[in-house]
Amino acid sequence: MDSLAPSESQGVAMVVKTRDRLLEILDEQLYYLHSSSSAFDQGHRHEAKRLAVTIRTLLHDTSMSRSLLGQLAFKNQWLFMDTAGSLNMQNPLPLMPFLMMRSTVVDDQGRVVASYEPMLDDGPPRPGGYAARPFEEWWTMLVVRDGSGEIFSRKDLVMALANKEGGAHIDPHTQDRIAALAAGETLGWMIGDVDGERAVEDDPILPCVRQIAFELLETIRCRQLIPEFGGA
Repeated sequence: MDSLAPSESQGVAMVVKTRDRLLEILDEQLYYLHSSSSAFDQGHRHEAKRLAVTIRTLLHDTSMSRSLLGQLAFKNQWLFMDTAGSLNMQNPLPLMPFLMMRSTVVDDQGRVVASYEPMLDDGPPRPGGYAARPFEEWWTMLVVRDGSGEIFSRKDLVMALANKEGGAHIDPHTQDRIAALAAGETLGWMIGDVDGERAVEDDPILPCVRQIAFELLETIRCRQLIPEFGGA
């Protein structure tokens, strides 16, 4: 059962959660992670915001709170699946290893709508499989570079959705670089149809966070903490 401990900030007794209770909460968070992933894959792209909040709960430490995987002493013991790989910074083009572009013909005139989609495990084959990295390296390594040269880590993308764009909070102010990336203004990807060539206007942050959720689910699955969930 949970035990009581004094709170230094308020001078009142606080409940200290037992490991069994933390594992129960982990089960709940993994259910959220899987259900929102499935909903995203069925077309409910706004579920990426709930994915961001769940990922934050599992992984992000602050001066006021500790992540769930940190409290369970898993976070710094595990290696995390990396589907992005190291960015080739010598490549002058935008770098989006998490994503592929899907184009759909929407009328009989040949008009096309394009969207960014997560790679999941459909990326190019890699000799030896995907890399596995210690948490801090995985969380802060660069996984996106847009056409303006701005670079983003997993942490940047997850926290932007969770804290700024309505996952858990709606901030009236958003960093210019995040706003430009979310609008698809800085990637430089183009699509053409009967109306001519134009930039792809789709938010790449949402499928990026879905890809991060995929990596996290696969990491946890390898630790045999969750059953096999089809399509997650």
